[in-house]
Formats: sequence, structure tokens, C-alpha cells
Amino acid sequence: MTTISHNQLDVHHVAVLLIFQAMDAAGKDGAIKHIMSGVNPQGCQVFSFKHPSSTELQHDFLWRTTRDLPAKNWKFSQADIDERQFWPQYLNAYESCLAATSTPESPWYIVPADDKENARIIISRIVLDHLRRLNMSLPKNSPQKKRELRAARRQLKDDTQI
Repeated sequence: MTTISHNQLDVHHVAVLLIFQAMDAAGKDGAIKHIMSGVNPQGCQVFSFKHPSSTELQHDFLWRTTRDLPAKNWKFSQADIDERQFWPQYLNAYESCLAATSTPESPWYIVPADDKENARIIISRIVLDHLRRLNMSLPKNSPQKKRELRAARRQLKDDTQI
């Protein structure tokens, strides 16, 4: 993952969007920390999306992933307990959303969250496989550029011997 992210930073023409969607306490934060631990933080951004605002509810499910939102603090409340009665509806909504939006180019994956270690391994494998398929590599220098770099190296070496 470290090598792949290094190449992505240097190439600057590939962007990857990872969306972790799950119920509360499913392990999204831990999975992100685990998977992204080898990635240079300069090459990525993480945004947390909590309860949607009334504006966000007026748009499709993925609308808020296309813009930067300020971080919001999540607070536990009685409303969280009350929402549990809607669990079956949430599951149906997830199923409908995933079925309607998953494509070969931008697939969704359903990963069991009841075993954090295996969930992190599964997610890591999915991300790594997709990054490898991008076939990223550092740009190749032209023969002219190689000559310029050799000349610069000789000049720097000569300057240090003064």
C-alpha cells in the first residue's frame, strides 16, 4: 500500500474514492485507520459524514461525497435508541441503494462487521486489488531528461569538492 500510494502521489493523475458506509459501531474508523496506515497522509483526505442535514436529504445518497464538509461531532442521544426500531427499513434502504448504484467501475462491497480483524483484512484486500489494477508507476524520464539529470549530478558533485 505504501509503494502504491507513493506512486499515486508522484503521478498525480489517479484519484481513488473510498466510501465506508455502515451502521454505527460497525468499525468504520478502525478499518480506515488499519487500511490507510501505510499511506502518506499528504496524498489523502478523510471526511466523516454523520446524520444528514435537511439540505443533504434533498439530494441523492452520494451527493455529499462530492464536496468537502466540515467535521461534525457525533453525540449519543435517546434519538439513537429510538432509531433502532427502523433497523429493517435501514437495511432495505441500504440494499436498494447498493443495488441501484454499484457498477463494475465503482462497486460496493458488503463486509461483515462482527469480526473486526477479518473485516479489516477483507477491506484491505479489496482496496489493494483495485489500486494494483490501476497499474500506477512513476513517470519515465526521457533520454534528454536523463542526460540533464546526470549533468546536474556531476555539477553538484564537483561543487561539493570545492
